[in-house]
Amino acid sequence: MNQRETVYRVANELRTNAHRIADELPAGRARVADQLRGTTTAIVFRIAASAGTSAPDEQARLYRMARHSTTEAAAILDACRIVSPSDEPALDAARKLLLQIFAGLTDLLAGTPASSAAGSRHLLDRLHLTVDVHLGGQARR
Repeated sequence: MNQRETVYRVANELRTNAHRIADELPAGRARVADQLRGTTTAIVFRIAASAGTSAPDEQARLYRMARHSTTEAAAILDACRIVSPSDEPALDAARKLLLQIFAGLTDLLAGTPASSAAGSRHLLDRLHLTVDVHLGGQARR
């Protein structure tokens, strides 16, 4: 399995988990649930779309868009944590998947000649710090 296939598989796992989290949100949180479903689905779609082009510029654009969606999904998970703190294990598992996806997309970007991957590791460190704080120092690098 190549890197893109691995990232795609993990993104599908995240989407499945995110839909379960969204389904468990308290009544009145439909907008947050819809955003979580939509953002995690967009990650999968953008990774899939990158497989349909051999143009490095287009692949890099799709990887950047998918990576942007991972940070958006992290923020939505933060909102879920506030409105449904009882679902900590599922939220933590989703965050770990987001880290894997973000790292994989960063690696894919570094492999495209048209990429601007400078600073990507810094972004990953910032995302990791956010996750690490939520996991109480349990996240692994």
